[in-house]
Amino acid sequence: MPGRPTNTMFLLFSRPARLPSILAAVAAALLVSGCAGQMAYRDGKNLVSEGKIEAGLSKLQEAVSANPSDAQFRMALLQTRERAINNLLTQADQLAL
Repeated sequence: MPGRPTNTMFLLFSRPARLPSILAAVAAALLVSGCAGQMAYRDGKNLVSEGKIEAGLSKLQEAVSANPSDAQFRMALLQTRERAINNLLTQADQLAL
């Protein structure tokens, strides 16, 4: 009806054929964001193991940003950052002598 305002939520779910495609799009978005976080985590761990601490920390931060609720990503970031700080403090102490 031309004079009647439309409710977009009603239109969104009023057609049963649209619901599966909407759910598929949401699932794909979640999967892609999960994959991006996992790839950044893996890359970060590899960079750290190669001694590229700053680049590794950056990738680990990217993983945490992609998946803020992932405890494994957050723990890896915090542990790596703590080790890096401790190493820098040790180097500073040795240079101060």
